[in-house]
Amino acid sequence: MATEPKRPEDGDNVVSLREARARQAAAQARAEKNQPPPGEKKMPVLLIFLGLLAIVVAVKFLLG
Repeated sequence: MATEPKRPEDGDNVVSLREARARQAAAQARAEKNQPPPGEKKMPVLLIFLGLLAIVVAVKFLLG
């Protein structure tokens, strides 16, 4: 028969579970902190502006 692997005492499991949850909550808080707010969309607006500017410059260049 296979032998059971050694298990730490129940108290250690509870402490490690609490520590794991605390670490997970801290990691999630750091991840949320690094994300931009939901209403902030600066990059697409900047790309649209640059695209329109490129079209205007191209038309000016082609038409003289």
